[in-house]
Amino acid sequence: MKTKTFQPCETFTAKDGRRVVLRSIRWEDLDDCLEFINSLVEEGADILRDTEVSREEEAEWLGRRLARIDKGEIIDVVAEVKGKMVANSEVEKRSGLMSHVGYLGIAIKSGYRGIGIGTKIIQTLMDESKKTGLKILVLDVFDINETAKALYKKIDSTMRGNVGMEVSAILDAQKIPKAIIVPTVPDQGRTVERGILRVYGVPLLRTPYARDPFHPLRTSRITDLLRKEVGQPVGHIALKEVRKGPASLAQKIKRRPERLLVVDAVLQSDLQSIASAWKLLSGRALACGSVALADELGFPPKVEKKKRRRVFQRPLLIISASRNPRTAEQIEEVRKNLSLPLLEPDLHHLANPRWARREVESISACLREILSKRPGVILTTTFQNHFSGKERAIPAAFGKATAHLLRKVRLGGLVLTGGDLAMGVCRELSASALRIEEEVLPGIPCSILADGPFKGLRLVTKAGGFGEKDALRRITQYLRGVHEIQKT
Repeated sequence: MKTKTFQPCETFTAKDGRRVVLRSIRWEDLDDCLEFINSLVEEGADILRDTEVSREEEAEWLGRRLARIDKGEIIDVVAEVKGKMVANSEVEKRSGLMSHVGYLGIAIKSGYRGIGIGTKIIQTLMDESKKTGLKILVLDVFDINETAKALYKKIDSTMRGNVGMEVSAILDAQKIPKAIIVPTVPDQGRTVERGILRVYGVPLLRTPYARDPFHPLRTSRITDLLRKEVGQPVGHIALKEVRKGPASLAQKIKRRPERLLVVDAVLQSDLQSIASAWKLLSGRALACGSVALADELGFPPKVEKKKRRRVFQRPLLIISASRNPRTAEQIEEVRKNLSLPLLEPDLHHLANPRWARREVESISACLREILSKRPGVILTTTFQNHFSGKERAIPAAFGKATAHLLRKVRLGGLVLTGGDLAMGVCRELSASALRIEEEVLPGIPCSILADGPFKGLRLVTKAGGFGEKDALRRITQYLRGVHEIQKT
């Protein structure tokens, strides 16, 4: 019967004159294996482990390893010097259509590197792999991608926009092997389990987000959504894998062949595990998520808060084009508590090219008149019927009206609800970038326009359905200098 393991012992002389034995791993190596792995942990080597391994954990690992070797799934070669293990290596065979491919991994103890042990092990593994029919070996090393370690792709917590295409473009441009996609925000009821995105327990497809005019959805399953967008396989890592701990999860992420991986998360502790696993991957994966994962990863890096700038008692303009019921609640809350008037444009005129310019001028004039008497105003289409096919025209019109207003009135701040609205308004204000100053509420930043004719204008942007019922009221108080941001 053909053996499935590397049996022969081979002895050679290393470059420093020490005698090295190559052989198969065995159960009697348990204590050597334990000392070997913990020496790598102590050194801070690039392995998928950053805490000391117990004897019980190592025994469990070795038992699984020997079973897989016996099944022919792994070829394992260790190196010993004077009876002590100084290196371990493997070729892990893939299955199915990839059954001709093997992934080669190797770790060498400090003090035994650069003397030819690694070269000899790799040659031995190549020879043994050929005997089992493998055609391709992929050397599985840690490619420390400093760009990936410093990069975080912010995505909408309800997957609005072109998430798959944007993430794929970053992977291509920065040469990052894969991305983990985690839109979970537990505090806002966004959870992912079995690949299905839910908002306060309701599958995404049954929420108002699915009927968004810019980005209508046909599924609650994120893998299906992304697969349709990018036309490539999209992987999924289940919650049970996340809860096995960071080291196991990092190994799972590394082994999956798909470029895009959706990772389940329900609790903040799940995000903590994912963040720890990502750090173990040392730049081999792009992290993509909403504010909750960013917080666990430390993005953006914490900086010392500057002394708050003087708050000028100038009028505020709130603009909303979101039709999400949560936005409606937030508008009613700020109206009730701060007595801000509501201005609703004539959408028939705004959507008609013949009347749009006149309606924009009318909106600007009305805003100017209201703000001469009141501390703020809300310009919104939230409570009006949707105009299909005019989704881009309305943000652009609101942007033109705002630009007209700003040429006459100095605002204390501008609040924009809805990502597409924010893009449209900023485009009309000739602003190409925002400089984030600080976080007003979780996931809601205050920025200033970085360029353009209205450079320096304070701007708070908020996703349409994001935030608690009192979010707009608290944003308004923030811009007015009323520091009641922390909930009581």
